[in-house]
Amino acid sequence: MNTRCPAWCDRVLMSPSAKELILRSESEEKVVTYDHIGPNVCMGDHKPVFLAFRIAPGAGRRCQRLEGTPGETPP
Repeated sequence: MNTRCPAWCDRVLMSPSAKELILRSESEEKVVTYDHIGPNVCMGDHKPVFLAFRIAPGAGRRCQRLEGTPGETPP
């Protein structure tokens, strides 16, 4: 079987602010796991992937304010 370029099913999409929360996590265990599902199962050359990580409860609350005047860009 020929191998193709990675497709959207081979990626985890996240916003820059989510990535920042993961990277600046204050957890003692900074374990980030990115892998594919079913390494021993024949699913063709594209396999679903997953991302597992820990962040502190409430870590993203600073980004909750979205209201403002019309046309104003949120912080």
